[in-house]
Amino acid sequence: MREHTCHTSIDPVWVEGDETRIEQIVMNLVGNALKFTPASGEIYVQVLAQGEHAVLRVADSGEGIAPICCPVSSSCSCRATGP
Repeated sequence: MREHTCHTSIDPVWVEGDETRIEQIVMNLVGNALKFTPASGEIYVQVLAQGEHAVLRVADSGEGIAPICCPVSSSCSCRATGP
C-alpha cells in the first residue's frame, strides 16, 4: 500500500458550473498526484478565492512533467509516463 502525506487548505468558495465536470477535474488532478507521487511523498491540495475566482491548486513531491513537454504550465497537454 502506498502512503502519502496530504496537506489541505480548503476555503469555502462558490463555483458556478457543471458539478460532474468539476468533480472529474478534481478527481483527475488528485488521482494523478496520488498515482505519480512515490510512497511516502507529499500531496498538497488548496482551494481559495482569488478576487471573483475560485482557485484549485494540486501539487506533489513527485518527479513532475519534463519541461520540454510542458514549457508553459497553464497550457500543458502532454502526459507523464507512469511508474
